[in-house]
Amino acid sequence: MLVWQNLDEQLQMVRVDGDGRVIHDEVLAVETSKPRDPQLEVGADGRLHLLWREGEPPDAALYYALLSEDGVPLIPPRAISETSIEEYPRLVAGADGRYHAVWADGRGIQWATLSEDGALLSGPTLAVAGAGIPAVQVDEQGNLHLAWRQALRIRAWEIKYAVLNPVDGSVRGLVEVKQLIQRPGQGLDDPIIGLDGEKVYVLWTTYDFKYGGSWSEYAVFPLDAPEQVALEALNLRAGANPMDVYAVSNAGGPLRLAMSRSVPDVEIAGVSRSQVAVLDVGSGYAEEIVTASLSASLLPVLALDEAGQHHLAWLETAEFGRYQVVYASTAPDVVKHYNAWTLADIVDTVFSYLFKASTLIIALVAALLVWAVVPLLVLVLYHVFTSEETLYSWRSYVALFVVLALEVLLTFAAPPRLIVEASSPLVRWGTPAAGALAAALATWRWMKDRERPHLFGVYFLFTGVSSILQVLIYFLM
Repeated sequence: MLVWQNLDEQLQMVRVDGDGRVIHDEVLAVETSKPRDPQLEVGADGRLHLLWREGEPPDAALYYALLSEDGVPLIPPRAISETSIEEYPRLVAGADGRYHAVWADGRGIQWATLSEDGALLSGPTLAVAGAGIPAVQVDEQGNLHLAWRQALRIRAWEIKYAVLNPVDGSVRGLVEVKQLIQRPGQGLDDPIIGLDGEKVYVLWTTYDFKYGGSWSEYAVFPLDAPEQVALEALNLRAGANPMDVYAVSNAGGPLRLAMSRSVPDVEIAGVSRSQVAVLDVGSGYAEEIVTASLSASLLPVLALDEAGQHHLAWLETAEFGRYQVVYASTAPDVVKHYNAWTLADIVDTVFSYLFKASTLIIALVAALLVWAVVPLLVLVLYHVFTSEETLYSWRSYVALFVVLALEVLLTFAAPPRLIVEASSPLVRWGTPAAGALAAALATWRWMKDRERPHLFGVYFLFTGVSSILQVLIYFLM
């Protein structure tokens, strides 16, 4: 199930089957005006528990609706908060079949409990006074683990953590995870929280708007000893700037994160691309890039099913005023269905290769202009002054050697710009060397069977073999 707010200020729901096919797509028949931040939980009986923020702060309120499996409202939407709530309310399923709504308003973190039939059992209750927007995860015992940021003074924050017992409403284990002092031009995301069965992770992201970058840090500590805080930096590939980080708890394995990461575009200087990536915290492995689109990929949401398969959804920009909701999964049936070849895939592949071939021709022409024009002019001048057209004297051999050496030097000195920026040193220096060696062997083999070969014929053979081979290597890399 996927639910989001569409551009017509309505709640849109899509249902995907086990093969990844969309089998249900509709605007929910729920009366709303400006729905924001929808949260969806699927009950054991298949009914849908939907929570959303109606309106914008400071005049926003929290609403709840119980829907059938097909998205039909079973009870009218009801407000479960006063106005003035903050952004990003949370809805989580408890261990006892109940559902917990957690949000922030001007007084702190509020909490309410709903039954599986949609009845409001308790709340709203002020759980933590003075706290900011909470992140929440539920452990195996049904306790709610909360993390939030709290202002100390201007540009000074503290990240805090506590555990809410939903049985008696008590809050315990309140600890200060980290104090942050920021300079002008920096911003801080609200923290996220995740559990892996034994440890708690609290992660936050700092943005540097002045210099254009971001980085994430996290605190980790045992479930039963929150005071034993260890601080770590989230290690990503060089040049990656994280944002929109989302955590999914995994009692049987490491904490997995989904994020949108901004990286420099290797083709356009000064431009960044936003990609979706997933990462296991503390695994020692780099993040895995999920998207291959040139469009910006933003706001990923990740879920694990009972079989441990991952289900990932995110937004991709299309054009002004438009976007796409994208879904991916590691489930075998989804992978099989999505990887199956269709007529559209075949046509797309054919045109892709045609485009690459045209790019190869353009690259070859550009390479010849850079590498061959000056040596060719030198050879033409030699011919004008000596009238020699064939290789028969030591002077003509020396002239040919000088011209070919000049061309080889140019291939080393002036490779395509993208290769210099994106390739490894092996490709950068090995490609012109391989081209020169292959061209020399082909030219020698051709000259060996001919008496007094034509001077320009030898030159064009060497140039053609060297240039075509180098451009092919660059193209394949």
